[in-house]
Amino acid sequence: MSTPLFGNPFDDLDTAPPSMQAETPTAVAAAQAAAPTLAPRRRELLEYIASRGADGATAEEMQDALKMKQTSVTPRLYELAGGYAKLPWQFVKDSGRVRKQRNGLLAKVWVVVDPPVPVDPSNWCPVCGRKFRARSTP
Repeated sequence: MSTPLFGNPFDDLDTAPPSMQAETPTAVAAAQAAAPTLAPRRRELLEYIASRGADGATAEEMQDALKMKQTSVTPRLYELAGGYAKLPWQFVKDSGRVRKQRNGLLAKVWVVVDPPVPVDPSNWCPVCGRKFRARSTP
């Protein structure tokens, strides 16, 4: 993976705060408990997706290969994708392809963004952390 000209976005993998859907006492406690494992998990996911090249990986494939729970993979994956505006860089993206999971449903295939691109925090809701969607006009 290459590095942009200004700064090293990979440093942010270690310092970005955890994702939370809501800042309830239980969510805050869970985020604090998970904090020591965030950077290693982000890096493991990124390295795994990068190792898959253009084939990419689904969240289920990441869970199986890295022996991580879905509750560890999904938030870290969305952080790497620039979601929740926690990381200032987008490291992975939805490839636009899908693959069948064990349950028969289709899942997104994620690939590495090389080099990482800056995330525009104005595209993300500061309250819930979800990406704003364009509204269709009548």
